[in-house]
Order: sequence, then C-alpha cells, then structure tokens
Amino acid sequence: MYRLKTVRGRVTKRRAIIGVLSLLLVVLLVAAACGEDATPTPKISPIEEWTEENPATLAEIEAQLENHRGESFTYAGWGGGDQVAVSAAWLVPFTEKFGIEIIQDSPIQYAKFRAMAETGNITWDSGNGSGQASWDLGQTDVLEELDFSIIDRRDFQDGSTGPWFGQSITWSNVVAYSNKAVDELWGGQAPKTMADIFDVEKFPGARSFASPNWSWKTTLRFALLSEDPSLADTPGVPALAQLSPEQVDRAFEILTDFAPNVRVWWTNGAECAQLIAAGEVVICTSWNGSMFSAQQEGSDSTTCWECGHLMATNPWWIPRGMKEQDPNKFELLQLWMAWTSFPERQAEYSKYISNGTVNLEAAPLLVGPDYDETGPEIPSNPQNAQFGILGDEKWDGDNSPTIGEAWVEWQQGL
Repeated sequence: MYRLKTVRGRVTKRRAIIGVLSLLLVVLLVAAACGEDATPTPKISPIEEWTEENPATLAEIEAQLENHRGESFTYAGWGGGDQVAVSAAWLVPFTEKFGIEIIQDSPIQYAKFRAMAETGNITWDSGNGSGQASWDLGQTDVLEELDFSIIDRRDFQDGSTGPWFGQSITWSNVVAYSNKAVDELWGGQAPKTMADIFDVEKFPGARSFASPNWSWKTTLRFALLSEDPSLADTPGVPALAQLSPEQVDRAFEILTDFAPNVRVWWTNGAECAQLIAAGEVVICTSWNGSMFSAQQEGSDSTTCWECGHLMATNPWWIPRGMKEQDPNKFELLQLWMAWTSFPERQAEYSKYISNGTVNLEAAPLLVGPDYDETGPEIPSNPQNAQFGILGDEKWDGDNSPTIGEAWVEWQQGL
C-alpha cells in the first residue's frame, strides 16, 4: 500500500509539473501572439516620408547616401571645360565624401540614350544634355521620370524643370567679336546691339554662325533681335520665347539677305575663338563657356553680352529602364542629383567655369574672390541676365523636328 501511494504521489506531482509547464507555454504563446498584434508597423523608409511640398533636406540626402557607400555609377557629359568643372565641383567631392565611384565618359550622345531605352542595354547610368533635348527625349519615352520629393526643385529657375529633369546648369549662346577688329576696322567702336552684329557697313568683316539642326533656335532669334534690339531689354523676353510662323518666316528672310556675309557655318562652338584667332572672321556666335575658356587662354576677343544672348539649361537624366532593372541604383542616382541641387553645392560649379546655376537661391553665393574671373561671364549674373532671352525649351523641343528640317534645307540652298 505504501509503495502504491508513493508511486501515485510521484505521478500526481509529475502531472502537476507538466500541467504547470503546459500552462506557462500557452501563456507565452498567447503573449507572443498578442505582442505580434501589438507591435507597431515597421517604420517606413525616410524616402517614403518626403513629399514634393516638403522634400528631403541636405542632411537627409547625405544620411541616405551613406547607405550606398561602396557603390558606383557612370556619368556621360559634354567633355571639355564643362566636364572639368562638373568633375571638380560635384563628381570628385561626391566620391570623396560618400565613397561612391563615378565613372566618367564623354561626349554625350543623344542617339545612344535612345538606343539604351529601346534595347534595355544601359551602359550610361546618367547624362547631361540640353533642355530642348530633354523635352524631346522625355516625351518620346527615352528618359525616366524623377521623384521630386527627393530632388528639391522648388527654387529652380522658370523653364528649367520637366518630369525628367534632375540637377541642371544654365549657359548661353552668345556673340563674340575680335578686339583687333575694334582697333583696325571699326575705329575704336565695338558692337553694342544685335543690330550692330548684322550691320556690315558699320562693322565690316566676315561672320560665323552655327549650322547644326538645333541651332535654328539661336540664329532665328538673333535675326529677329537684329531687327528689333529692344526685345533684349528685359530678361525672359516673351516675344521670343516662342516664335510664331510669321516670325520664323521673317527670320529666314533676314538671314537669306545676310548669308553672303557668313564665311563659316560652324559645327562646334569652340570654333568661334579659333576663327577669330586665325583672322577668318571678326564676329561669330558661340557658347559662353567656350569663349570664356578661350579668353582665359589668351583669345583676343570679347563676349558681347549687351548684344543679347539666348539662355539655356543642361538638365541631368536617367535612361528609361533603370528604375525597373536596378531600383537601388535608380535611388542612388536621384540622391546624387539631389545632393548637387542645393544652393551650396550649385555654387561650387561656377567657381570653375562661367556657367550659372538653376537654383535661384545659389545666385547670392556667387560672390567673393572665388568668382572674380567667372562671375562677370556667367549668363545668370544680373548684369548679363538683363540682356538674356530665356527661350521656351519645351516649345523648342516640340518644334525642332519641323523647324530644324527647314533650317537644314535652307542652308543647303545657300
């Protein structure tokens, strides 16, 4: 009996212990389940919290870029002085700060971007092209639309934004003249208006204008400006932002009469300074950055800002297909564009070349010894901007196929 009671006692105790443990296990399972239900939804990525109305700050962009340390991407630019400035202002400092390698290439080719979008074989992750081309390529599904909660464009210059436009710069198509001609041909007088540029009696000598199919947007407007220089009295001239059919026809008439005075139709803006140096022409159109570089190297020429100039932008792009193929790199590229868009970063570029910024908040920063050389030659500098024509780059892009074709045919008929 005694032994039976003892065994039964042991069994009862064992069952009690097992029961207690089972109860504890149930309690733990219930607690865990309740805990799961009570756990807050995981915090979303900082990027998802940004909006176009309240985009990322510079500190937030830099914090997010730290997640991409050790990665890389390719950038295709214009080459020459612009690429040197882009590299010094943005590419090298970016790599040094975040440990992200940027592989550079040049010159950019729009046809290659089309091919990448069509084939999906992306070899250039980003590029820098004209505002006109940006609208043309964007509207034909070659470029990725960007997220402007990442890229803060609220203070960007009017006309410099589009769904596919990242960071951007401003530059100008300008007119330059020979200083030697001022003394030897023009009696000490220099051109002051576009009418002077087209006046071969008052300012004799050969001219050189641009010939590529895109250059109609500059030369047609300059022709109209020669007939009415007052159109350059205020920046962003509405009368020349978009051209009516009548204005296009009139510009071609002016140029047809003037064409015998154009000795060279150039294909690259750098040719202007070379032609002046060789004595082949006394006045030519060019790109302000090319003329600045040439003058820094000793070109005996002057850029005639007061004659009028056509301001333009160069946005940065991402080829279509990147967002789907490599979302991580797509994020990195937009963060990079955003980083270069802040006023402090934008101002760095104009230390190295006479191009301007699209972030209007950067303009007050373009002062001091670092800008003694470049400042007076920057298109968006107030003293130059007052003579600038800000074309409608979307309108130019939309109309380039038809007017560009007419432009090429007109030159072939000369």
